[in-house]
Amino acid sequence: AMDLRSFAPQVCQRSRLPPKCIERLLQTRCFMAQPVTIAKDRHIIRVAMSAAFSWECYEQERFFLQDVHGTVHPGIKASLEDDSILFEKLLLILENWQVFQE
Repeated sequence: AMDLRSFAPQVCQRSRLPPKCIERLLQTRCFMAQPVTIAKDRHIIRVAMSAAFSWECYEQERFFLQDVHGTVHPGIKASLEDDSILFEKLLLILENWQVFQE
């Protein structure tokens, strides 16, 4: 959940993304989850969804849902937008892992 803006100059030198995008991602505070070893040579990143967040998605779905066939689910859509920011930030960190180890 850290603001990593202080790393922006080093990451900007190495990244394919525009500097403003990098700064936005690095300053966004996200719950990044945790790495978990599930077997000797198999590792995953565990991402959790809070009960409050689950309830918020449910409420948005309940409020907007009119027809389950062909409708856009706003609660799930909002969740996916938030998740995309989290995974973009995670990808940026992993692509520039050497910068963050220094």
